[in-house]
Amino acid sequence: MTRDGLAAPFCYYCALVEGMYYEQERKLPAERYKVTVSYLFISGMLDIICLAQAIEKAHGMGLTAKLTVERVDSGYWYMLAKPKEVGEIFVTWLGDDF
Repeated sequence: MTRDGLAAPFCYYCALVEGMYYEQERKLPAERYKVTVSYLFISGMLDIICLAQAIEKAHGMGLTAKLTVERVDSGYWYMLAKPKEVGEIFVTWLGDDF
């Protein structure tokens, strides 16, 4: 991000807010929303944006059959703040599921 800034990463969020995905997503059949492969969701406990509760709701709806949720004592950029802990989560998850 030091080299190119945040303009490109923010494009996704701008498109989302402007509703650019809505027309395509509303046409998707319901079965396309289901994630059928192993799914790891890591949440920063201090993150006020990507809350673990959001993925747990999807799981409760049957959309993520093979979900693993892990929480890290950090904010949104947990992979930068706690790289060793996040790496250990990945290694454990990969060992359990693959």
